[in-house]
Parts: sequence; C-alpha cells; structure tokens
Amino acid sequence: MFIDRPNRSSSRWRVSGAVTMEAENPGDVLTWATDNDFVIRGATAFDGKTAASIVRVRDAADKPWRDLVVMPFERALFGGEVYVGSLIAGFDPDGKGLVIHSALHSDKGRLVRVDLKTGEELGVVAQDPKSDVADQGEMVAPQVMVNPETNAIEAVLFDYTTPHWVFLDPKVEADFGKIGGDVTGLIKVISRDRSDRKWIIVAHQSDRPAAFYTFDRETKKVTPLYEEHPALLRHTLAAKKPTIIKAHDGLEMVSYLTTPPGVEAKNLPLVLLIHGGPWYRDRDDYDPEVQFLANRGYAVLQVNHRGSTGFGIDFFNAGNNQWGRGMVQDLFDAAQWAIDQKIADPKRIGAMGASGGGFATLCCLVQRPELFACGVDVVGPSDLAANFRSFPSYWANVMTRWRRRGGDFDHDEELNRKVSPRYHVDKIRAPLLIAQGKNDPRVAIATVDAMVDALRKAKRDVTYIVYPDEGHGFHRPENNFDFYGRIEEFLAKHLGGRAAPHALHRSCSPQELTPEHSENDRDQSPSRGRQEEKEVRQDILGHQIQLQPQPVVCRDQRKDHRQVHARRGWRGWSFGGPDRSALHQPDCQSGDAGVA
Repeated sequence: MFIDRPNRSSSRWRVSGAVTMEAENPGDVLTWATDNDFVIRGATAFDGKTAASIVRVRDAADKPWRDLVVMPFERALFGGEVYVGSLIAGFDPDGKGLVIHSALHSDKGRLVRVDLKTGEELGVVAQDPKSDVADQGEMVAPQVMVNPETNAIEAVLFDYTTPHWVFLDPKVEADFGKIGGDVTGLIKVISRDRSDRKWIIVAHQSDRPAAFYTFDRETKKVTPLYEEHPALLRHTLAAKKPTIIKAHDGLEMVSYLTTPPGVEAKNLPLVLLIHGGPWYRDRDDYDPEVQFLANRGYAVLQVNHRGSTGFGIDFFNAGNNQWGRGMVQDLFDAAQWAIDQKIADPKRIGAMGASGGGFATLCCLVQRPELFACGVDVVGPSDLAANFRSFPSYWANVMTRWRRRGGDFDHDEELNRKVSPRYHVDKIRAPLLIAQGKNDPRVAIATVDAMVDALRKAKRDVTYIVYPDEGHGFHRPENNFDFYGRIEEFLAKHLGGRAAPHALHRSCSPQELTPEHSENDRDQSPSRGRQEEKEVRQDILGHQIQLQPQPVVCRDQRKDHRQVHARRGWRGWSFGGPDRSALHQPDCQSGDAGVA
C-alpha cells in the first residue's frame, strides 16, 4: 500500500515490510495515479508560475518523469488546479494509452485517450454536449466505472441537470437497464466479487436517502440490502426540481428548486442556499440540509452561478475575477426569478451558505440590503486579503489559481476593500447568524472576530457562535444538532417558517468575558461547563434522538460579550449525516477545494 509522510509535500511511500519512497513530490503535484500493476506512473500537477495544468507520466518506477499533456490556464479544468484534483481516469489495459479528462479541443470536458509516449490525442472515449465529466465529489477526479480485472472503463458519469451514465460496455448497460426496472434513482456499483457476478449497488435520488442492494448478473435478481435511513421511508420528502435560470447577461445557470411537499409553491419564504468554493457545484442529489429547510416550510433555491464547475470551459472562465462581483449578481438574478415566478415572498428571502457560500451570504447582505431579510454565514471569509494570507503553506503553489480566478486580493488593496464585506458593514441591514470553528485552518477565527466587532460597532444585529472543537465545517453530531436548532429558530424569527419546540438548559451560569479576560479564557471556558446527563426527545417526525449537551461560545446579539451555555432537545439532523459532508467542504487536509 501507499502512505503519506508528514512534511513531505504529499510524496508517496510504499509499505511492504519496509517503507520506501515510491514518488517524491517536487512541489507541484496535486495527486498521483497508479498503472494497472499498481506502480505510480502518473501525476496531475499545477504550474504555479503559468497556472497551467499538467499530466505527467514516467515509463517505469526507475525512469524520469516527463510532461505528457500541458493545458494552459484558459483551457484548464478545475481538477487540474486543486489539491485532491486529478485529470487522469486510468491507464489503458494494453498499457499504450492514458485516459484523461480534457477540454483542450472542446468547450466541455471530455474523456479522451492520449498516446502514452507522445501525448497526442487518439480519440474521444466519452462526451456529453452540455457538461464535463462528473467528478467524484470530495475527490475532484473524473467519475468512471472500471472493471477491476481488465482495468477497462465500462461507463462514464456526466451531470448537467441530473447525473447519467454513458456506457462503453454493452453488457454493463444491459445490466443497468435491468436494475433500473426494479430500482429508481442513479445507480452506482460500489463493490463486486472477483468473478464479477455479484454486485453491491447503491441508488441515489434527491427525495430519498441512499438505498443499497445486491444484484446477481446471472439471475438478474435485485435484492434489497439496507436503507441508509429507514425511518424516513414513511415520510414524504422533498424532491429537487432542476431548472434553468438566465442571468442578467443571458448566461444559463443550472439551478435546483425544492419546495415543501404538499404545499403550493406560491409566496413562500425562500432560502437562497449558496454553495461553497466558489469553484464547486450543486447537484440533483439527496441533501439533508435541503430536506431540513423544506421541512421547516421554506422554498430552497440552489444556483450554480458563473464559475461553478462541471458546465464547460466558457462557463467556468466566465467566473474569472468575478468572485464577490458577477457571481453574486447571478444570485440576485436567481432570487428575482423566484419573485417573478411568484414562488418567493419578496419580503421573506434569506441567504445562507458555508465557506465560499458564507462569503457570498455576506456579499448579498452588503450589496442588496433591501432584498434579504436575514443571512446565515458558516465559516465564511469576510476579508479576502487576510483570508489569502492565512492559507496553509502547502497551498503556496496553487495561489496563482486563486488570484487569477478569484482576484489578486492580497496584492491589490483597493480591489480587496471594494469586494470584501468586512469594509462595508455599514450597508448591512438584515440580521446575521455567524458560526465559526475555533480551529479553522482556512478562515482564521481572528478575521471572523474582526468582522463581528465591526458589525457590533455599527450596531448591527448579529449572533456569533464559536464551536471550540471544530474547524472549517462542523463534524461533531452534538454541534450540528445545536447549530441547526439555532438556524431553525433564527429563520423562523426572520422568515416565518416553522421551528420545533426545544428546551434550553444552561450547563453553567452565564459568564461575561470582558476585555480583561484572555482569548484563552474565552475558548476554554465551555469545557468547564459540560454536563454528563443525556436527554431523549422526539424530533418533529417522531424519531427518538439522544443528545449530549454541547456547550458553545456565543456572542449574544444584544450585548457585546460572550455567553457560555449548552442547549439540548430537537436539533435538525433527522435527515441523515452528521455534517452535510462538512457543509460541502472537504476535510482540512483535502486542500483547497474549499474556502472552499
């Protein structure tokens, strides 16, 4: 097997009794790829000077590396610019070709075969007229189905409005057709036996948690295995409705509208739920956060603004230098669309997002204060220059991409002050809920403190919550229960949706942390107030949940001090998953697919 070693710039080490270096990272490699004999012979790299993406190969483990394909910045896909990104789908079974994700000769990212010696494009393996090859989620790499014995690619996933497979193997296509007669949703094979007779498959759809089955390729029998959240099957969940919204300049944006089941989609309170990145995308998938909001009575609108990934080079590049500018204008266009369609009550629209989506939320409240009734910002940056300067050191090589796609904020002070919400708090009128992890490696808590202090001085309505045991996104279940309880109360107050009843308990007496208290006092005080008792309650769907009270540091919205208390009761996460995949952001080690 291969492992990473600390402080080795993601070099790869082989473990087979002894530990030996298999591939040393010269500093620009994003990810590695093995050939069909499990030898590292491929790499995706990023040139920090030219911002070009590079597919690099070697002929054997003891041979030198060479650049096989170089994609200039203007033709590069996001998988060639981000840590955990890869452009390589695999080596051909005959060892003569390499299959890569490329838009060198097309607007949309296609799966193409290139000569392993010359890099010449030999042909198109799979393509879609409207979208790039879909990625694997947290791993920004082409999503393909590969035969584990022959290493042949059997199917390629594309995703415009809804994901679909393009099949290369007719037998696999026929089997998927048979499965589709018994199972609804997007089917993926997650495991199979050595004979390739029995598969374990999973079915995904937006209004149902994942369901797992076995499939016998000989008998063609589909057998249920288990449901991810069986208790939800007795309830009607909300399906996402893909829709195309035109931006102010005519750019078509794939978007998703979700409305409460059984309720007419007219004059509803609406949450504009903004994805992070900003180089990311929303999908037609099961999203517990969307289900939570729809259950509370809100229409939820998710917009793939310009610069979102997966829709081709032109759409991707349309977001260049539009972070906090054109991207946010796209969000305004989408909100106006919902008003014009009479879906949204124009007086009850809120913005909400995490990381890059948190930044966009702040921009919404700054730039269109009359349009938004409230905002929820989770681990979002407010000062982009300070944010850039606080990035981890191992991101240094990809900072060229941040500056060329987002803006040169850490060198252009005028631009930074124009775009960063930190310098425009006087324009904010709507109440804000801001949540932050104390150990965030991407958005330093000092910058969030500065934003909140500026809001306080401007006498703005802001609630500030700090979770001392979290980072860039919230992972601990008790923190998510707590935070989503706060979200439902906040949104109910300002948008008029539903909020489940809860009990408020203090784990210690409120403590005022005045200026003479240290930051260490502020951060450590919650741990002194933990309670060991537990409480079992029912959520609004009737499910039993058992919670451990989790103290947080909260800056009260009426007084300029922090309170320490714990809450318990129903807390929002009945719809599966403790952290919404870290609020759509990869782990801190996963690199910069997030402020992203």
